[in-house]
Amino acid sequence: MKKFRYILLTLFALFVAISSLRADPRSAQLLKSLEQRVEQMAGYEVQFTLRIEGREIAGYYRVRGDAYVMQMGEAAVFSDGRSRWEVDPSKREVVVDGVDPQSHNILQNPTRAFTFLDADYTHEVHSEAAGQVTLILKPKTRSSISAVTLVLDTATVTPRLLVYEADGERLQISIASFAESTAPIPAFEPSNYPDYELIDFR
Repeated sequence: MKKFRYILLTLFALFVAISSLRADPRSAQLLKSLEQRVEQMAGYEVQFTLRIEGREIAGYYRVRGDAYVMQMGEAAVFSDGRSRWEVDPSKREVVVDGVDPQSHNILQNPTRAFTFLDADYTHEVHSEAAGQVTLILKPKTRSSISAVTLVLDTATVTPRLLVYEADGERLQISIASFAESTAPIPAFEPSNYPDYELIDFR
């Protein structure tokens, strides 16, 4: 009898564990629609405001394929999809590093910010009201980011807000516009920064 009860409890626990891993169909459909929208565009530009530690910084980024350019305040980032050049005028330095192709962080690799989310995150609809839906995403594997809040316009599946939570810190990105763009992506030109220190981590 005790063995039978143990088997029942084990099966119940297994059922609960499996049920918790099932994807929320509503959030899965929304993430798929968002990814399809991004993939259908030859390129796009996002205007945003970054809020962190009580500061606000306006910026934009433009993506075409794996390449992108980003501007935040006076700082700029150029990437060809393999390397990224971070230009910091306040320090008069350029930091060069490789691109992490697995990163979905909009500030580290914006080309993947809105793709493959269904595969790499567990997700669910947190709330839906006034034409917007809020999704909560958590990485399936160990990551410095513990959770991501993504707010979408329900009619157009346009991202309106991203909130990253990592190591007790909260980084909020409000998206003012998200539109297709055919403008070219400028490459990093060392000649534009002749007196900057170059720090290469590749």
